[in-house]
Amino acid sequence: LTKLNEFESELEDAQQILKTCRELYDEAATFHEMATQLWSFIYYWVQKKTSWALMRVRDIDAEQLRSSITKIKQKVTDEISANPVFMDHAQNLLEELYEQINTVVHVNGFIMKLRDESLRPRHWEEILRILGVVDNNSQPLTIQIVMDKKLTAHS
Repeated sequence: LTKLNEFESELEDAQQILKTCRELYDEAATFHEMATQLWSFIYYWVQKKTSWALMRVRDIDAEQLRSSITKIKQKVTDEISANPVFMDHAQNLLEELYEQINTVVHVNGFIMKLRDESLRPRHWEEILRILGVVDNNSQPLTIQIVMDKKLTAHS
C-alpha cells in the first residue's frame, strides 16, 4: 500500500510537470506566432520604406503616402495593443520602427509643402538652390536624399 501511495504521488507530480510543460509549449508557440507576424510586418515596412525612399519628390502623391503611413502606424499600434508580449520582448525593435515611421511622416509633411500647387518652377529652383540639392532627370531629388541631408529641418 505504501508503494502504491508513493506511485500515485509520483504520478501526480509527473502529471503536474506535464501540465506545466504543455503550458510552456503553448506560450512558446503563441510567442513564435506573434514573432513571425512581427518579422513579417517589419519586412513589409522595410520594403515599403525602400520603395518610397527611391521615389522622386516631384512624383509623389503625398496624400496617398500619408494614408499608407497612417495605416501602417495603426497596424503596429493594434498589434502592440493586442499582443503586449511584443513590448516585453521587442520593445527596442518596436521603438525603432515607430521612430522610422514618424520620420517618414515628418518627411511626408515636408513633401506636401514642396508639392503645393502654388509653387512655380522658379520657386522650386530657388528652394533647391538654398538647400544645395539638385533635381533633374540624371539626379532626381528622392525621399532618401531628403532624409540623408536632413532637409526637413528647413521646413
